[in-house]
Amino acid sequence: MTGKDYLLQYKIICRDIKSILAEITFLKNLSTQITQCLSPVKVQTALSENKIEHSVIEINYLENKLKDEIHQLTLNQTKIEECIVQLESIQERELLRLHYLCDKSFKEIAKLMCCDYRTVMRIHKESLKNIEVVTPCH
Repeated sequence: MTGKDYLLQYKIICRDIKSILAEITFLKNLSTQITQCLSPVKVQTALSENKIEHSVIEINYLENKLKDEIHQLTLNQTKIEECIVQLESIQERELLRLHYLCDKSFKEIAKLMCCDYRTVMRIHKESLKNIEVVTPCH
């Protein structure tokens, strides 16, 4: 895996976390919409489990599973952040943070760092070479 591929995982992890949080929100909303319909005609002859209780338990299980996934993803994010911090060059660290962690474009980074686009691309190329040396993080 190249340094660039390794760093791109951060963006993918962020999208995964957003997706999981949306799924958790959906499950929570679903759990509040569950209602039980009582019918006076229905005669219960055997023990049956409470469908509402079963549904809520299942939703809680899925929610906890998703929270565990988020925890694992944030651990991976932390490893990537640690790799960036280990770079010697302040410019390289700043550029990688802005591009991979803050999702800024190279054009935006050039403005923020007060340099031209080609300089940003050169710093990026150098930082990727250096991050490969530092990546015993994965």
